[in-house]
Amino acid sequence: MERFSELIFKLREIMMSLTLIKYHYIDGPPIKVSKALIYWILPKETGPIVWGDLSEIFTENLRKGTDEKSMKRWLWGQTLRTIWPCLKWRIRLSANAFLKLAGLSQAVEWIVSKF
Repeated sequence: MERFSELIFKLREIMMSLTLIKYHYIDGPPIKVSKALIYWILPKETGPIVWGDLSEIFTENLRKGTDEKSMKRWLWGQTLRTIWPCLKWRIRLSANAFLKLAGLSQAVEWIVSKF
């Protein structure tokens, strides 16, 4: 019976630490901005999957004792590496749409072909 109560105590302690990690670290302001960027820039079906993976790795490493500051740097690095290709693609689409709207796309293609 004593062993069972020790096990329950340890389980409760683990659950409390996980809850603390989730609400203190994952829902903090810098982390929310990272999550918002991923959800906003990536396609709808991919954003939650990517964020789930990143937050899982983040909390796992915090639980193992990795420094909070270094994990936040890691998370921001991963966020920027993840969103950059999609952001470039969106900018390129927007620029092409603007050039077509302005009637400048053929002029730009001609200039680019000359270099």
